[in-house]
Amino acid sequence: MPAPDYSFRVGGQRVFFLEAKKPAINIEQATGPALQLRRYGWTCKFPLGVVTDFDECATAKKGTADVDNAFLADIEQWRDILA
Repeated sequence: MPAPDYSFRVGGQRVFFLEAKKPAINIEQATGPALQLRRYGWTCKFPLGVVTDFDECATAKKGTADVDNAFLADIEQWRDILA
């Protein structure tokens, strides 16, 4: 089962995930990295996560319209596959 690249903890409790990507991936425009991060944080109810290519960082915040819409479309696709 896939897991996030890094998990940040405070007092032993996870507070957010960081997903590292290759520099060739445009983390500001591609929704894939944010969707992947959202999948990891969904069950943990994290309000945000961080995606980086170690040159730039982007946050995937809960409630970001593009990510939310793409995430919901992804859920619908899996619902259709599993039905």
